[in-house]
Amino acid sequence: MLNLISGILLLCAVSGLAWWYRPKERDSLLICGIGLFMGFLSLLMSDGLFSLQIIEQGMQVLVLGMCFCQLRREKRQRKGRVAVRRKIVKPAATTEKPKTENFRPCA
Repeated sequence: MLNLISGILLLCAVSGLAWWYRPKERDSLLICGIGLFMGFLSLLMSDGLFSLQIIEQGMQVLVLGMCFCQLRREKRQRKGRVAVRRKIVKPAATTEKPKTENFRPCA
């Protein structure tokens, strides 16, 4: 029963992350695929020794965390590239003095 619940949770979590972050890079797609594969296998496997289930749950949490970190990093990199492309180049500050043709100082 524990494998069934953890498999469903892992499938939902990885699918939700993939939907939210929209991965495009190969590494991000691979780590999402590994998470989905682990969730699917968890649904198929029968319950076994409790200690092995704990190890499997730990591995699933690890893969989910790596998926989250990779997708966040990819999104940050995409935002940075877009910001660089859209960056407006400001003109350099000039050292010219303002024109003072009609300037009369107070006496």
